[in-house]
Amino acid sequence: MVDQGMIYDEYEAAEKHQLILDVKAKESMETNIPLQIPLPPRSVRHLAYNLRVIERMVCQNLSDDIVMDYLSYSDPADEFRIHGTFYPLWRFKHKETHRRKLPVTVILWSKRYTDLFYVGYGLRELIVPNRKCT
Repeated sequence: MVDQGMIYDEYEAAEKHQLILDVKAKESMETNIPLQIPLPPRSVRHLAYNLRVIERMVCQNLSDDIVMDYLSYSDPADEFRIHGTFYPLWRFKHKETHRRKLPVTVILWSKRYTDLFYVGYGLRELIVPNRKCT
């Protein structure tokens, strides 16, 4: 809970900090020494983004041989079929879902990355037949 006293204390601390920065800037102008203001560390958001990209690259490299086989595979039986066949390209494994035996209930393509999609796990009792996700 935030009260008026806490807000007042924060404003006072910010004013003191700004006053200190102003004094340092004034001193550095008089002595011609460049002002050294400590910069905050890199944003955790950028770190998380980079880690997701690296994880994606590692996962793609793990199944690279399967992907290359899939791209270059030509099934001769497809000439005689009206519809093609599906070949297993991805494995959906997660230690928590494997332990609890949760099935894949939803797959959603990423709008940002065209070769990435999200997989949702759920309970079979909650699956409604003939229902489309929108």
